[in-house]
Amino acid sequence: MLQLKATAALHPQELNVFYQAIDQWTETAIWILFSIAVIAALTLARKLKPIMYEIERCGRLKTTEIRTLELNTFLSRVEEKYLELVSKVDSINADHFCSSEVCSLRIKILFINVSAAKIQDFVAQSPSLLISLGLLGTFAGLTGGLGEIQNVLKPDISAQEAATGLTEVIAPMSLAFRTSLLGLILSLTLSIIYQLTGWRNLLGTCQGLLTGWLETIVPIRVGERVITPLKSSIDSLNKTAAELPNVIADQTNKAINSAFGDKLKQFFDLYANLASETKRITYSLTNLTNSFQESGSDFLTASEILSTSSFAKDLGDAAYSLGQSKQDLVGASRMLCERFATFREGLQSTQLDIQLLNNLSAIELKKANKLIDITEKQQGEVQALIQSNINRGEEVVSATKELRSTRLSCGKDSKNFQKTAEALQIRLKSDEELTNSCETFLTKLNENLNNWYDTSGKVFTTFEETIQKSSVYLRSLTDEYKEEIGTQSTASKELLVSHKTELERLIDKKQELTKLIGDQYLVIQKITQSLAEQQKSINNILATNKKNHPNSQGDING
Repeated sequence: MLQLKATAALHPQELNVFYQAIDQWTETAIWILFSIAVIAALTLARKLKPIMYEIERCGRLKTTEIRTLELNTFLSRVEEKYLELVSKVDSINADHFCSSEVCSLRIKILFINVSAAKIQDFVAQSPSLLISLGLLGTFAGLTGGLGEIQNVLKPDISAQEAATGLTEVIAPMSLAFRTSLLGLILSLTLSIIYQLTGWRNLLGTCQGLLTGWLETIVPIRVGERVITPLKSSIDSLNKTAAELPNVIADQTNKAINSAFGDKLKQFFDLYANLASETKRITYSLTNLTNSFQESGSDFLTASEILSTSSFAKDLGDAAYSLGQSKQDLVGASRMLCERFATFREGLQSTQLDIQLLNNLSAIELKKANKLIDITEKQQGEVQALIQSNINRGEEVVSATKELRSTRLSCGKDSKNFQKTAEALQIRLKSDEELTNSCETFLTKLNENLNNWYDTSGKVFTTFEETIQKSSVYLRSLTDEYKEEIGTQSTASKELLVSHKTELERLIDKKQELTKLIGDQYLVIQKITQSLAEQQKSINNILATNKKNHPNSQGDING
């Protein structure tokens, strides 16, 4: 505002000189800006065009020519830097790398080193700067011309003053439109030049060519000379994966050999001891079988003695004599009845004899009852002995079954043991038959005793003697049988105790063997878990590499 007031206060001639100075300054600034923009674009093109031509020439060459091509300083430096980065990092963004390399170029303009990015920005902004300078001059001239209108609009102004005032108004306006027109023309000219030469996007074009060169030409030039860390890790991983089965097999063999060597030796020792113990048990069972066979022969001898004795015949004769005596007594009774009346006195005289006979009969009956009681007691004792024998036989059978199960658990032949058990069962059956025969004998004996109870004193005397003889013989036989059974029972108990001890030892050894097998099973489980963890870690590494670098799937599978 101060400038406008000062301008309004100037003389018209001085005002025209001022507007001419503004006009010249604006035009000079526009021309200088245009010249600097052209020079900067030309300098940038001179710097980047050789690089672009070199990249385009590499793209037109064959593969063998590309490998032997010598590059200029910039491309060789970029190639070395890119290869060094590739050898140290897994992945590189070629666009960012090329952008940093191209933008870091320094260009010398009028003895000043300026970066290529700044020059490219200035070249891109120069048309708008020219238009801005032209508009600046236009608005300055319009402002000055409009400030002089108040002098023309006075009511008492003369024609000469009005013409002068209009001249003062039009002169700045003509200046304003001339600078604006110059700025537009030069901006359009500069835009056409940029469009024809491609200077506006020269840096981006060079960056794109350099990116394509790094991604296509450089891999052809270097071939297999550069290895990325990912590729080297994949190669080492493939090598490790190829060697892993052999390493695992070696380590597993070593672990198994170290873990099972001593244990297998202990197993062999235990099995050898077990075999010797089983052999000894088999020998003991053989002795037991022999003892049972001897007892069976004794039982057979006793049964033969009973079968060959004349006791049954004597009993038959006594029964027959009793029958004859009964018939005689019946005849005598009849004769006595017929002669009762006649011999009443003789019968009275014989009454005392009959009473004596009754007393003797009562005495003999008491003796017979006592003998029957004694016989029943002996029968009970015999039955108790037979029952104890049966129980002992069952115990022997159960012990035999236990020994047979132990025999079978040891994995040895069970045929001999089964034959022994069958022989024992046959022996028990024969004992039962002998017991049944004894019971039958005692039953018949009771029946005969009941029959003898009705006989006379003489028959009772004969029967008592026979019973006493039989009782003595049976008692002696029973005592011998008791002694034999006691001896065999003692031997069987001792043998069972020894077998039980051996079985306990075998069970202890089996428990030790089971414990050793459990320890080895735990060791195998630990080895298996470690192998599973290693396999899981390898799978995780492979999955991670596959997820991060899907293009390397072929190398991983290889």
